[in-house]
Amino acid sequence: TPANYRQTTIELKNDGAPLAFVVNSMMPATDIDQIPDVIASITDGLDKNTKVAFVLGINTTSETPDQNFRDTIAEATRIIQNLDVPIAINGYAVGTKNDKFPYGRTRNQVMRDPDTTAAIQGLAADNTYPYLSIQDFDTGARTLTNGTHIFDHLNTTTRRDTDSPTRPLMISGGYRVGDPHHLVQRTRERLEKRRSEHENRIAELTDRLDAATELDVERQKLRGVEKGIEKLATDAGREQFVRDFTTAVDEDMRSRDRQAATHPMLPYSPEPNLFIDGLLTLGRPNIRFGDAGAEFLMLSETLH
Repeated sequence: TPANYRQTTIELKNDGAPLAFVVNSMMPATDIDQIPDVIASITDGLDKNTKVAFVLGINTTSETPDQNFRDTIAEATRIIQNLDVPIAINGYAVGTKNDKFPYGRTRNQVMRDPDTTAAIQGLAADNTYPYLSIQDFDTGARTLTNGTHIFDHLNTTTRRDTDSPTRPLMISGGYRVGDPHHLVQRTRERLEKRRSEHENRIAELTDRLDAATELDVERQKLRGVEKGIEKLATDAGREQFVRDFTTAVDEDMRSRDRQAATHPMLPYSPEPNLFIDGLLTLGRPNIRFGDAGAEFLMLSETLH
């Protein structure tokens, strides 16, 4: 609580309590069948002594939950019954922000959910130091290139002095290109979805005299998407895409490292692979993400 979180922080740090993790992740209602695979990917390679709990948020952009959404939450609750991890499922009708998905608003719903609070408090009571782990809902590896799980890596690197381990307010992770075949597959799926969306929008705008400008923009976007799909249709195009994407990711990580040398909070931290002191979030209720996209900006301000 705000009244005692500082004392709890001091006591756990002085006791050398190991890190534990409360994973927060959000997903659309259409993806609940992937829950077992995503949980398996997050826990794969994790040391058996590292404690982790999960709080998953299922979202809809409707303003209020309908019966179909309630049925989805009930089905997700049945799915998790067979998983051998502490896990809670909650549903949120988050609406939209300027007609776009409110990423930050949804992350805040999961972070401030009573189940997240209970998980943090329970892990602290079990003499571990809880961190929130903000994770994407996907099956990518959570291991370093040497095979060490990121949770175990953080436990080791923060325990430089056994008598007084470091407990940063925030730990910012990064990302790298994983399975190139999976990258190409997911990219093609996203492009095909965008093509369908642009085609549907063009059909809506055709013959509308007041929509000539928007129609031109949609057609330009469609041409760009189709070029991307065409590139992924050949072996040479797929190989070039993977090379270009890998180069861009590596340079992005190097740029963030250079910025962090100036000030730790200067680079934009990717929301996935972000770790926040769980006790701090209980003690300071003002800590939150921004409402829409680029949500880390508000979080970085509230952490100061």
